[in-house]
Amino acid sequence: MTRNEDPNPPLRFIMRTTAKVVRLEDGEELASFQVKQLGRSHHFLGWAKDGGNRLTLAIAEGQRKLAEEIINLLFPR
Repeated sequence: MTRNEDPNPPLRFIMRTTAKVVRLEDGEELASFQVKQLGRSHHFLGWAKDGGNRLTLAIAEGQRKLAEEIINLLFPR
């Protein structure tokens, strides 16, 4: 670390995945979606506070939001 680097930098939580619809009969890929969830930003020590509870909650929220986005892509209203 150099003298000017922040030892407790802000970090943003991001989840990214690819969702695929595959026909079971022959394994053909019918659709593919890139989905990304941008979470909150906290300093490193904020993410680590309370045994990483903030990070654990961000992961659960990100998974829920990714699932919602995939469902909305597959079954638009």
